Amino acid sequence: MSALRSQRENAFGEGMTIVALATTLGAHGAGQRALIRLSGPVVIQGLAGIIDPVPSHRCACATTLTLSNAGAPFVIPVLVMRGVAPHTYTGQETLEILLPAQPHLVQMVLQRLMDLPGIRAALPGEFAARAFLAGKLSLDQAQHIAALISAARDEDLFAADLVRQGEPGQRAVQWAQEIAEVLALIEAGIDFADQDDVVAISVQERESRLRALLMQIEHQTDVGDDAARSGLARVVLWGAPNAGKSTLFNALLGKTRAVASPLAGTTRDVLEEEWEPALGDHVTLVDVAGIAEIDPRDDGDALTAAAQEAARRALTGADVVLWCDPTGCFSTSGRPPVDDRDRVLKIRTMADLPHATGESRHALAVCALDGWHLDLVAKGVHELIASQGDSGFESRHAAQLRLVPRHRAAVKNTVRRLNEALAAAHSDEVCATALRQALNALGEMTGHISADEVLGRVFARFCIGK
Repeated sequence: MSALRSQRENAFGEGMTIVALATTLGAHGAGQRALIRLSGPVVIQGLAGIIDPVPSHRCACATTLTLSNAGAPFVIPVLVMRGVAPHTYTGQETLEILLPAQPHLVQMVLQRLMDLPGIRAALPGEFAARAFLAGKLSLDQAQHIAALISAARDEDLFAADLVRQGEPGQRAVQWAQEIAEVLALIEAGIDFADQDDVVAISVQERESRLRALLMQIEHQTDVGDDAARSGLARVVLWGAPNAGKSTLFNALLGKTRAVASPLAGTTRDVLEEEWEPALGDHVTLVDVAGIAEIDPRDDGDALTAAAQEAARRALTGADVVLWCDPTGCFSTSGRPPVDDRDRVLKIRTMADLPHATGESRHALAVCALDGWHLDLVAKGVHELIASQGDSGFESRHAAQLRLVPRHRAAVKNTVRRLNEALAAAHSDEVCATALRQALNALGEMTGHISADEVLGRVFARFCIGK
């Protein structure tokens, strides 16, 4: 027996016949049937004394099953379906027993079968695991089964079907290839800098490629966008630092959720809260860092740059943008970069302050301190969402790849590691370490990319060691 075969038997117990109830039982069992499934090498020989007759070939037939009650045998009619290896779901000999779904009777049958030599209770997912090991199921198909079982909503069923089609894995392979390419270039700069043919990737290029990849992942998936998955529109507050966004955020929610301060740059993270602007409306209100011009060469502004990058990514999924400006001038340089200008509502915050020269007459003046015109903000948001209709925010999220929980965790971890790599783009070693961790995270969906494969990309791109 091969070593691989021995490992499989140790891990999954393939040398044993497994048995399990394959259906659920009702409260009383009236009018229902239960299905008991067996798979393994002793299906036929081991059941000869219990099922009479045991089918000798592939078929479905009526037969009897003998049990013992208080030492006295009794017989029940059952329907038995025989599967012949290797043409079965698991690739093994299989037998399915259909019987009345009386809970006590079903338990008696299961216990009688497990009392036989070589038969044990199946572990969770073991039938699918044997099918996978026998080459009857792909990994995507096996994951599809698990996703179907755990599905609680239509969105979950849709995500499960994408797993069956292999789409999450295909997307992940594309992302992993880009990560591996950037990592290979960085490794080339670290390990082969003394070679004339090797040109290390510049900091600007790696930053550009990592930002583009992060944007692609967030556009293509529902990761970090719980509102989109639950059908909620996203309303993002946008503006310069100290534009009054966080104060307005708290006022609209009716509670203190964000830290509001006269000091610029207080908001660093993207804050999200569910908000009800009108009766029957539920949206996700999003507060982000203020956007300002910064010098990318100034290392002291690295944290500010990261916060502003997160703000720009949050804006890409916005269905409505509240453009906040305390001056009311709304200069072109501060305009939110969204394709549809009809989704932008101009808010002149801090309306208790004197008017400024050049103030826009199309802005809604609001004072978050006393609640003046907050009702008009809610009305404006409601009208913008309603005006988008069937082709509105739902269609903008329709192309997103909805992920099953395990895949979503892997992609979230990947995004976190990519952000770490982006923040450390000036350090080859730290950036490379974060990218390796990102590849490992994606390995949950694609299979792990080894260091030799990364090195292979270097040799494929450059002529090293002339």
